[in-house]
Amino acid sequence: MALFAALALAGRWAGLGAGALVVLLLGYAVASELIQGFTPLARSASPADALADALGVGIGLLAWVPIGRRLPPVP
Repeated sequence: MALFAALALAGRWAGLGAGALVVLLLGYAVASELIQGFTPLARSASPADALADALGVGIGLLAWVPIGRRLPPVP
């Protein structure tokens, strides 16, 4: 969850739009879960993990709101 919150914050700081970040990061979360399900490691795909990642994205985007308001506008 914390990783995806940090990725969302970093993406907003870099100037990416919230919608694009949601699509990209949720796609990444789902892809990582699918890959985990196919690896020979002792890992399994978990919808709960993907949901936690999505929650992290939401937390990161919400955390950006007060930060973004404090930054000066970009010319």
